[in-house]
Amino acid sequence: MRQTYQHVGLSGYLRKQSELMQRYLARGKYQSAQMIANHYAAAGTNAEALQWLERAVEERSAWLPEIKLDPTFDGIRSDQRFIALLKKIGLEK
Repeated sequence: MRQTYQHVGLSGYLRKQSELMQRYLARGKYQSAQMIANHYAAAGTNAEALQWLERAVEERSAWLPEIKLDPTFDGIRSDQRFIALLKKIGLEK
């Protein structure tokens, strides 16, 4: 992974890390959907971040209230899907 970071920078590294987590998940090893969403959001890959946040809501991730204030999600706060997710988990009116 260090080589990935050196070649493609932080956003590329985070996307690669998310892909790796998804491979583990496909093999039956639990990976947090919210953590995958965090990586995608930090990488600026907003569509994927929202997709994985929706999955985290379905899984009832214990850390979902954190997304209301986590600066990692600043890039998608105004997105209607993000606002709908906040409403769905009771953090927005």
